[in-house]
Amino acid sequence: MDNNSLPDDLPNFDDIGFLEDDEESLSSQDDVEHFGDDGFLEDNVELFPPQDDGDGRNPSEHDTDAMKGFTFAEVGFMRKCNSKVVCCHFSSDGKLLASAGHDKKVVLWNMETLQTETTPEDHSLIITDVRFRPNSTQLATSSFDKIVRLWDAANPTFSLQAYSGHSSHVLSLDFHPRKNDFFCSCDDINEIRFWNISQYSSIRRFKGGSTQVRFQPRVGHLLAAGSGSSVSLFDVETCRPMHTFQGHSADVSFVCWDPNGDYFASMSQERVKVWSIATGECIHELNFNGNIYHSCVFHPSYSTLLVIGGYEGKCQSDEFWENHIKQKWGRVIGDAVYKEWKRHVAIAKDGVLLKNQHTNQTASMGSFSGVWPNLFLASYLEDFKVLNVQKSNNFMMSLYFSLENGSFWFPAQVYKGLMIHNVLVSYDSQSNTFQARYQNGGWRCLGKNIEWDMVRAPSVDTPPYVVHLSHCLDTLKPEDHIEIQWRPNTQSPYDWWYAVIGHLDSCNKNCCQCEYNDTLIVEFRQYPEISNMRRIKLCRKTNEEEGHRIGGYYGGIRKLQNHNEIETWKKLFPLQIQTPPVLYMFPVAAHFQIL
Repeated sequence: MDNNSLPDDLPNFDDIGFLEDDEESLSSQDDVEHFGDDGFLEDNVELFPPQDDGDGRNPSEHDTDAMKGFTFAEVGFMRKCNSKVVCCHFSSDGKLLASAGHDKKVVLWNMETLQTETTPEDHSLIITDVRFRPNSTQLATSSFDKIVRLWDAANPTFSLQAYSGHSSHVLSLDFHPRKNDFFCSCDDINEIRFWNISQYSSIRRFKGGSTQVRFQPRVGHLLAAGSGSSVSLFDVETCRPMHTFQGHSADVSFVCWDPNGDYFASMSQERVKVWSIATGECIHELNFNGNIYHSCVFHPSYSTLLVIGGYEGKCQSDEFWENHIKQKWGRVIGDAVYKEWKRHVAIAKDGVLLKNQHTNQTASMGSFSGVWPNLFLASYLEDFKVLNVQKSNNFMMSLYFSLENGSFWFPAQVYKGLMIHNVLVSYDSQSNTFQARYQNGGWRCLGKNIEWDMVRAPSVDTPPYVVHLSHCLDTLKPEDHIEIQWRPNTQSPYDWWYAVIGHLDSCNKNCCQCEYNDTLIVEFRQYPEISNMRRIKLCRKTNEEEGHRIGGYYGGIRKLQNHNEIETWKKLFPLQIQTPPVLYMFPVAAHFQIL
């Protein structure tokens, strides 16, 4: 890997011979390329001058003057899904475009009619890369599910073949430009595998690429592979590293070749570099100066034209990112999230610890580097890098990326069994689900793979340890739907339970006067009639339980006005309500019994 010179003669690929890999045979799943962010992308064009200093390259016949005035114009807009699209690729004849990403399917676009077809969701996790087989309608995808799959755009209703063998997320793949039955793939533990389409196992494997792999165009003698902050060139025949290109201070996320295969570009978070194959030197460099870019590609006809895609200019405005956040995150984040993010921004600027205003307890908010302390945290930021990279005024942009990468644990509520927990949650982009931590019990993990519809923004501003001030007690009447706070002891935070206001035992339902009585009947109809947890009595004036307390402590009440909230609760009810096995059962015990 540290060989710093290129061979005088590139190997002859015509009579390539591969050693067989003794790896187990492939299974039946796979997927395709890179994970970035969706949204509105602004394209940037970078023109670098041809090198006439004897570096051996054959620059395009189009000189710099011919490129003056080159502009982009939108000719069409296509939207097929609401999930993130992280990769796309044109077929060799330009008639088909394949796109894929977080919805685990490939969308195939007919570029003449703009009609689409979609593959089935055979991948179990997001697709990271998609590439067409040269001069063919077949294409392959790589995925976080460790599988590579082969498809045919002419009949995309099923996967032709699945290639397994990688032991971790497959991040990229590419077909050889001449030997089109031959392709390669790489995973996030730095393993590259060579495959033959007709075989069920890889024909060779070696270390050297973890982010992206791309064959040299036209001849395919070399393979460029990004790994860490460098790019390595491998001899395709021998798999021997020919040269390592270093110069990035951050991980290389994207690699692309010029059409002739004479030079390639490598992109990281902070810059893009163009490298000469003949000299092994960087011939052009562009620093991003705080902007965020994700991909680059050389123009197929103008080989000195590099197109860079990313967020820049107006896309850094708070208005743009606020709309972007609301579109995806609006249902699960509330005002508390924005308040907490302001605190984290203040910490990043001032380097001081703030105090939780509700509990007067010192909160870490990022200072514990992922170790969860037994403190009253209102939010938690695992990594301040997302704030350090962005300019101080990019409030919404930094919030968006901290939500997307899962480093920000923000306050939310999670449906679990027959209750709602006040928790801190973080997003897992790999599975498009959440993980949550519950403050009671030293921030024990409630679990992972929590679906979007099981998470909501906090319904009230009241902190979890404080009784919610009930403003609706005087107006509650039978059949009103409510949520009521409950906790097993005075040291625990409150959870929320669903209930319905019932009738008094003495009520004449033909002339109901229950809403004027000082006693309020609260019914937990998820329990059977004979359960002691079915009904409780509360005093409207004091909001306290009347009579003998069965177990735990009830708190405030909020009246449900939203029909969707009520229906969500009802979906959580057990299909068949059964008598609990014990007479006196605390709500938390009933919760685990039903699960």
